[in-house]
Amino acid sequence: MSQGVTYADLRFVRSPPEAKKRSPPAGLGRWTWPLALALLGACLFLLAGAIGLGIRYWQVSRQLQQASEGHSAEWEALAESISSKEGQLDEARAELGFTRLTLQGCWTAGNSTQERLQGLERELRLAKDQLAVLQEEKNRMEELNRARSCQQRGKSIAPQKQLFPCSQIPGLGG
Repeated sequence: MSQGVTYADLRFVRSPPEAKKRSPPAGLGRWTWPLALALLGACLFLLAGAIGLGIRYWQVSRQLQQASEGHSAEWEALAESISSKEGQLDEARAELGFTRLTLQGCWTAGNSTQERLQGLERELRLAKDQLAVLQEEKNRMEELNRARSCQQRGKSIAPQKQLFPCSQIPGLGG
């Protein structure tokens, strides 16, 4: 058995653009690496700027969050203080209402006492007037009694020797 090997020549056709070595465009040959480095530097600079801005954003947002928490705590404290003050105000209003009622009662009692006092003062003036009238009557009665006694004694005593002549006593004129 004989086996035979057959060899064949294969040839690949190359396209014209692939056949040529790629060459940089005209005028960019010597600027390619520095331009790439400049672009890389600019990208790194922009990346560093973006990272810096991100860090600053994080810092500012953290500060705002802390300030917000502080304001929230302060607001809660103020709300509690306001609530306490409102409670005190309600208590003061209730006490004021009670005091007003008490004052009104005292005022009414004072007015009625004042009216009673004025009535008693009128009664006292009337009593004094009546006392003065009665005193005058008493004085007249005493004078009349003296006069009668004088008249009764005057008949037995001579008019010249009388201590109180009847002509001197008003109302008797004798």
